[in-house]
Amino acid sequence: MRKITIISLVTLLMLLFPVNSYSKNINKTGFSLGPGLAFATEIDQVGFSLKGVYNITSQWEVAPMFTYYLEKDEVTWYDLFLNCNYVFYQKDALGFFGSAGLTITFYNMEFFGENLSGNETSLNLGGGMYYQLSGSTRLGLDLKYTFGDADHLFLGAQILFGL
Repeated sequence: MRKITIISLVTLLMLLFPVNSYSKNINKTGFSLGPGLAFATEIDQVGFSLKGVYNITSQWEVAPMFTYYLEKDEVTWYDLFLNCNYVFYQKDALGFFGSAGLTITFYNMEFFGENLSGNETSLNLGGGMYYQLSGSTRLGLDLKYTFGDADHLFLGAQILFGL
């Protein structure tokens, strides 16, 4: 639990206090934020996401994302992804990245009249792409697999707005 707290704190500090102001001509701050849609296989439900991306350098990004999945069979799921992306290809409006990080999956359910809730912390690995739509707006696509007790394949699409 202490490791998770330390990693979360370091990620938050990296978002709040810029190390480098590089921004791949996307925006002036190097920070993008936007809504998205998602699907997770083992959860087997559609979700709504909010993703942030902060460019540390021309190739490294910090990319936290929160996803709320619609309730199914009286079970509600949430994912918190704390990822680091490595952009390995960038040309014109198209970019591809590899991604790795922590996934904290939260669940809440009603079972025989009792409210049960908990969470699972796991590692995730995946990749994705960005496509520059116009100015500081881009489309982001993510595909990642979460390993562990709450394992699932995640597919997401976001519209990211430069701030």
